[in-house]
Amino acid sequence: MAMIISDLFIGFYEPKLMASVYGSFLLCVILGGWLKGNKNWSTILGSSLLCSLTFFLITNFAVWAFTSWYAKTLSGIIQCYLMTLPFFRNTLLGDLFYVTIFFGAYEMVEVYIRKKFRIIEPILSL
Repeated sequence: MAMIISDLFIGFYEPKLMASVYGSFLLCVILGGWLKGNKNWSTILGSSLLCSLTFFLITNFAVWAFTSWYAKTLSGIIQCYLMTLPFFRNTLLGDLFYVTIFFGAYEMVEVYIRKKFRIIEPILSL
């Protein structure tokens, strides 16, 4: 919702590109639904990496396919992906940072609650 609201103020852009951005986020939401029932550190880390990679592949393919910025050739799509590698690095680092903060904070709160109320079994184990 935050992106839709910000797009209302900033302005919308090419509908096919917007669909690829919102669609790739939707895939990540679906993966997050699966993650709810399969939480452990490896699935959390893997899901974070997969969402970053999915967003990178889908949105940059859309830029190559739906704009005139790159030649519609194999070298054009390779150039498109190569030009966006610095952004992908930042996406990966940001995603891993926030996943660590959010899931780490959740775990710390869970440990605190278990100690405070002397709960023997974990509320939710990661």
